[in-house]
Amino acid sequence: MSLVGLVVLSTLTAAFAAVCYRRETTRPIPTGAAVLTGLVSISLWIGGRIVSEHTVVADLSLVLDATGYFLIGSFGAGAVGAFGGRRLGDAIACVFADIQPAEHPREIADVRRSARQARRVQLPETILDRSGSDPVDRELKRELAGSTWSLPRTLSPEAVTARVKSRFERDYGIDRVEIEMDGPHILRRLAIGYEPSGLSASLPPRTVGVAVESQRTSGANVGDPVDVWTAEDDRVAFAGRATVERASTNTTTLVLPAARSTALVGTSPDGLTTIPAAPDDGADFRSVLRASDHAISVLTVEANGPLEGEFVGWLAVTVLVIVRDEGVISLPAETETLRSGDDVYVFGGPSAFEALARFERARRSDAPA
Repeated sequence: MSLVGLVVLSTLTAAFAAVCYRRETTRPIPTGAAVLTGLVSISLWIGGRIVSEHTVVADLSLVLDATGYFLIGSFGAGAVGAFGGRRLGDAIACVFADIQPAEHPREIADVRRSARQARRVQLPETILDRSGSDPVDRELKRELAGSTWSLPRTLSPEAVTARVKSRFERDYGIDRVEIEMDGPHILRRLAIGYEPSGLSASLPPRTVGVAVESQRTSGANVGDPVDVWTAEDDRVAFAGRATVERASTNTTTLVLPAARSTALVGTSPDGLTTIPAAPDDGADFRSVLRASDHAISVLTVEANGPLEGEFVGWLAVTVLVIVRDEGVISLPAETETLRSGDDVYVFGGPSAFEALARFERARRSDAPA
């Protein structure tokens, strides 16, 4: 391959790297990384030629001065070509991926902002924890509070919300973001959090998980209801009814009411009795639910609170069950009225819970002092 061919190889390699980097990160690839990528391609070609043909230039020996001059010229010209390939690839990625390039000196960027080609969006001074999500580190929230992000001026409020959520997830790994806009580019309220993970995310309200040795589970599988028995001082006692949540070679996790968990804390169950039950899809449903962005939550209707007296059908979320006065109303009618003291199990996605939270705040603000 001639010197021109090596320069073209370096240029195309750097351009390809620039396109991939810009598409994945929306940022331009660092100059050094692009140049190094181009030079690596030249090195690989030269190394392969030396191994296969024991020469670089035609039939010239590797120890001749001409070979050295060719190598120096190849790497020097290849570096220049890689620099140009970086700019070319970045421009191509910005055009086809519809990315606004921001590779300008600070003075030019300030002029563009003053000309309203970009709009500054300031995060609230107080960033809240999103309910139903794992909390974000306080240091990170303090770092983000009050910071200013630049976005295109022509974006609609919905597009601004989507851009902010996307940046939180891309740059900080925060996948649960709740935003309330006050105008096209003003964030009035911001609540963030991580998607719940681990066993706690799948536990129903007012229940706990207790780990026991698998050898005591009598072959019970995930989803099986079991009776737990303990033995102490030659006496066998009924410790409570539980459900097998997870099972491994050495440990089985049981889910039981929190009020009965004290019977097992610090106590090894003598054995479990599996309860006959009609098979259901509860375990499969829980696994699918955890993989989606929907969730089930429980709300308690407060006296004179925002939910008291509301119809079930007026809520943004789906009401599954109402627990009222020791009674249970499953899949209540839309005209069912919520009462003080009700425990309401609801189902919905992030947008539905955000709408419910806005509804509650609006009702509280409208309530007489």
